Amino acid sequence: MKKTILGGFSKEEYPRNKEGNLVIPLSDVVLHKLTEKNPLMDDQQFKAFKEDIHLNGQMVPVVSYRGKVIDGRHRVKALMELGRETVNLVELPNNITIAEVASKVNSLEKRRHQTPTQLAVAAYKYMIENSTTAQVAADKIGVSKPMVAKCSTISKKVGSEALEKLSMNITVFYNNRNCSSINALYSQISLVEKEEKEAMKRKVETREEHKTEDKRVNKIIDIVEEFSLEDLSYLLKLFKRTIEIKIKDI
Repeated sequence: MKKTILGGFSKEEYPRNKEGNLVIPLSDVVLHKLTEKNPLMDDQQFKAFKEDIHLNGQMVPVVSYRGKVIDGRHRVKALMELGRETVNLVELPNNITIAEVASKVNSLEKRRHQTPTQLAVAAYKYMIENSTTAQVAADKIGVSKPMVAKCSTISKKVGSEALEKLSMNITVFYNNRNCSSINALYSQISLVEKEEKEAMKRKVETREEHKTEDKRVNKIIDIVEEFSLEDLSYLLKLFKRTIEIKIKDI
């Protein structure tokens, strides 16, 4: 990348997105030679990959070291072909060695063979074990922050054992559904919460209807108590006659 300060990116020159990642113009991107160590996607894989970015945006930031991208050449290429102008990026510290950088690249490549669910669970575990934030854990493992947040919800609502099962590709039965991913299980949890809220709303509405009905009954009782038995008997006969007339009219 062209605009650099001490081998890194100028915090003043580049903005950050809501996740805290730098937002870099694609025209400033320079690939590090380490990106050549990992295999390229074939045409079919890249087509599907680019379509996913087109539909969902750039979910995972590219990684840079001293002003050059060490991981994310396919993301950069896809964004360029899609006509995008910027790429989201995270930086490695400038003081780590090139051997450590190479190890990081290899680690990222291994993670690419993991499912989004496995990566999300790994990030959630990292967050808990290191008492850090979801964003830090997401950046560390290479997954989106919302996926880590979903893991937190699943752990609270269903239990951490559900996360363990999903990370081992074991389906979790919840809400009469077999869920095989974080997104699938989270969707069912959200559905149950929605149904519970709607049921509670109906319960409150029913309670209010009963209160209204009780008020009407009490009002009628208060009125009736003002009449004598003779008057009530006359009123009943009058009501009966009125009803019979209405029935005949029908």
